[in-house]
Amino acid sequence: MAVASVFMFTAIFSAAFGKQSRRVEWLGAGIGMLGGLLLNLGGDLPSGCACAEGAACR
Repeated sequence: MAVASVFMFTAIFSAAFGKQSRRVEWLGAGIGMLGGLLLNLGGDLPSGCACAEGAACR
């Protein structure tokens, strides 16, 4: 989440110094944060070559 939130901190600090972010930039930041949240849900999705080939992972 630290990497996904970098834009938020950048936008906040730049707004403090008078540079406003555009709406499309905020939209991109929101999509990035949603992606970060999805990655951190902690689902039980296995990975590896054996799983990709359809073999049983457990």
